[in-house]
Amino acid sequence: MFSSRYKRDIKKTTKYVELVIIADNREFQRHGKDVETVKQRLIEIANYVDKFYRPLDIRVALVGLEVWSDMDKCSITQDPFTTLHEFLDWRKNKLLPQKPHDNAQLVSGIYFQGTTIGMAPIMSMCTTEQSGGIVMDHSDNPLGAAVTLAHELGHNFGMNHDTPERGCSCRATPNKGGCIMAPSTGFPFPTVFSSCSKKDLEVSLQKGVGMCLFNMPEIKVLYGGQKCGNGYVEAGEECDCGAKPAPGICFERVNSAGDPYGNCGKNSKGSFMKCETQDAKCGKIQCQGGANRPVIGTNAVSIETNIPLQEGGRILCRGTHVYLGDDMPDPGLVLTGTKCGESMVCNNNKNCHCEAEWSPPYCNTPGFGGSIDSGPMRLAILAHYHPTLAATALLCDITMAL
Repeated sequence: MFSSRYKRDIKKTTKYVELVIIADNREFQRHGKDVETVKQRLIEIANYVDKFYRPLDIRVALVGLEVWSDMDKCSITQDPFTTLHEFLDWRKNKLLPQKPHDNAQLVSGIYFQGTTIGMAPIMSMCTTEQSGGIVMDHSDNPLGAAVTLAHELGHNFGMNHDTPERGCSCRATPNKGGCIMAPSTGFPFPTVFSSCSKKDLEVSLQKGVGMCLFNMPEIKVLYGGQKCGNGYVEAGEECDCGAKPAPGICFERVNSAGDPYGNCGKNSKGSFMKCETQDAKCGKIQCQGGANRPVIGTNAVSIETNIPLQEGGRILCRGTHVYLGDDMPDPGLVLTGTKCGESMVCNNNKNCHCEAEWSPPYCNTPGFGGSIDSGPMRLAILAHYHPTLAATALLCDITMAL
């Protein structure tokens, strides 16, 4: 019993990969010998990789970044096998003693022999000798290198290739990029993991691979240090981006549109759904203040809406739209479990969910709890109501729905 509970916790608990990315001298030369340009490219690559892994309950935190502007610190050739061996040896003997981390990846400007664009040891995450890989920066678009890095990181996690005989299920069709662990990468680039990758990851975690990943990195070790908008809530912050929640009228007006910029998610046909008034705070996030634009990659834009007020004047509502395609969750939507009113939280269908003893949709009259789509919470639980039991029922409901 203890063992099964332990495995379940490993699967559901957020894992944190403290990643170091190294750019070799050829990468430095290919980008105009400009250190800052290379650094910004590596940061963008890391941001993409973090987004790819979030659906797997894995956060990729960039804790170190190095550009070899003078000369390479290990032997790098067109032979990927030799280069991988040399890089991992340098990581073990030179990098790890100076900079503690979980995994290191080399982004190279050299074109490897044959069709190889990356290489990494399998099931090696967290090991001193082999937790790393090499990536060829093969595209003008940093997304290309990001996909390859995510692929090699997948091998470190124990993910194998999605070969035809495995019968993997991939949410993205080949013309939309397919899945990240496919044996070869084409265009458009893949951005999601297959059912096989998820299963491989689960098996690896149960075997003890990645046991160094269960500590959230300290803010001071993140590359760039403490700053607004890095995706982590830091000292003095209630929210990460430095903004404050917008008034209810912003949520009601914007999310009643039922378009890409204001909605309560998509229905089974893939169409954007309008938010009902009582569910408006469970749609797209609306803020006031904060940064002028999102800091989660170049495929995100700030959406500003001016709303006139009855008493005069106008109010500026600010949201985010991220161009991720149809196969990735919208990071601009309010998270499940967010408070949307007194005694109410958002459920995974973007409806307000009432606590026990209150009736949906507004939770302002006595009832059995639940929401308009889930129905009342089980009477057997409510008959012997206890806060812990009620919370457990809500979590089980959400887990089963997902």
